[in-house]
Amino acid sequence: MEGPELIVILATIGSVTALGFAFFRALGRYWERKGQTGGSSPEVRALAGRLEGVELELAALRDADTRLQDLEERLDFAERVLARHKSPPLPGDV
Repeated sequence: MEGPELIVILATIGSVTALGFAFFRALGRYWERKGQTGGSSPEVRALAGRLEGVELELAALRDADTRLQDLEERLDFAERVLARHKSPPLPGDV
């Protein structure tokens, strides 16, 4: 093999390799897209929407739980402070 034949072979190998990469990249994108949407059925899309709604509600509940824990800690602190600083009983409170 000399000159022109070698160039043709290398060009063919390069073209096939480039086409192979393009094909597999397109195939990977297709599978990724299909996996994200779960296919094209309306039932699957509806379930995906409901799942997203449930995840949002769960996040809101976790936030509310964190806020409730914070309020409980503040209430405990306030009760301790008030217990330490009791005022003397008034004359009519026996």
